[in-house]
Amino acid sequence: MGTFFLSIPRELEEAAQVNGANRLQLFFRVISPISLPAYASTAIIVFTQVWNEFLLALTLSTPATTTIQVKLAEVKGCFVALYTIQMASALIDVLIPLSFFFLFLGRYFIRGVLAGALKG
Repeated sequence: MGTFFLSIPRELEEAAQVNGANRLQLFFRVISPISLPAYASTAIIVFTQVWNEFLLALTLSTPATTTIQVKLAEVKGCFVALYTIQMASALIDVLIPLSFFFLFLGRYFIRGVLAGALKG
């Protein structure tokens, strides 16, 4: 995010100040609309990390509040491991929420990642 904000041209801020915008208007009317791709890419990355946090859910949850990931790890037979059921449910568990999240914010994701990486 810091690299993205450093890549915003200073001339945009100066032009807004010349047109009479104060610091609050400058942030909400100039900087925030430009930063939507950076916010979206950060939201996708954070959502993915939080959604897949298995160790924290395994150690800090009670039987009444376990997450889907912990329940998937508990699905196993007494003498045989049901890998097909575990893999199918893990695919559904991970793929569907992340694909919907990326579907809505995906257009901002590429712009947000590339805008902070390029210098020009």
